[in-house]
Amino acid sequence: PEVNVLVADDGLQHLALARDVEIAVMDSRGVGNGWMMPAGPLREPLGRLARVDALVMNGAAAVPAPNHVPRYEMTLEGARFYNLADPHIERDAHEFKGPVHAVAGIGYPPRFFAHLRGLGLVIIEHAFADHHDFCAADFSFLKNTAQEPEPIVVMTEKDAVKCVGFARYTMWVLRVEAHLSPDLMPRILELINGRKTA
Repeated sequence: PEVNVLVADDGLQHLALARDVEIAVMDSRGVGNGWMMPAGPLREPLGRLARVDALVMNGAAAVPAPNHVPRYEMTLEGARFYNLADPHIERDAHEFKGPVHAVAGIGYPPRFFAHLRGLGLVIIEHAFADHHDFCAADFSFLKNTAQEPEPIVVMTEKDAVKCVGFARYTMWVLRVEAHLSPDLMPRILELINGRKTA
């Protein structure tokens, strides 16, 4: 009963869901080939962008949104990892020596891999489909021998929550924070306060 604001992820395409503010988030891929699924990456036609309240860009891309839709910048930043088996243990990126296995079951794994390389990591890529339901068998490459230490794995926080049940001390999670244009939040509050509840 104390809640007066609900934030829904991926809610735009569910038209029956009442909403007061709509924000479209797009990344460096932009609109791809401009086609809707399954032929392209879009969930709705490009014309739908004319009806959103704001467009947030995670990386540079040319997005053909109308001029009346304000645009805001966003970046994901992070260089510190926590251990999946014991989140109290943390490491900086420069503490990982040699190649590490990078696992990603997100919408665009190359962005995660590029971020890791930008931190100076040498990685072996393991890309899975978005929302992949991880199981221990997905990490069969972790079998070690007496002569070799078990390989290190790094992953996203989104994927890590699915791997807690078989966590190992060789699994590390990249902690990231979203940095948004400072004028976005005042715009959202203005829109919320200026409208009646849905």
